[in-house]
Amino acid sequence: MNKKAVKTMRKPAPGGKKPVARPVETNGTKWAAENRKKASALSDSEREALFKRGILKIYGRQEVCAGR
Repeated sequence: MNKKAVKTMRKPAPGGKKPVARPVETNGTKWAAENRKKASALSDSEREALFKRGILKIYGRQEVCAGR
């Protein structure tokens, strides 16, 4: 590049995009809070059973390697 071209290049104006206005509470946040509350009330054996059901649903088998 030559020095003249570098001097004439402009930087973009600061403050580009404005933040998106999002609602504080949505159906998803309500659902997540409700389920966190339910999950914290579970016993260890109930939590383990739910975890195994989730693994089975996701991976289609009970055994999942610890590394992957």
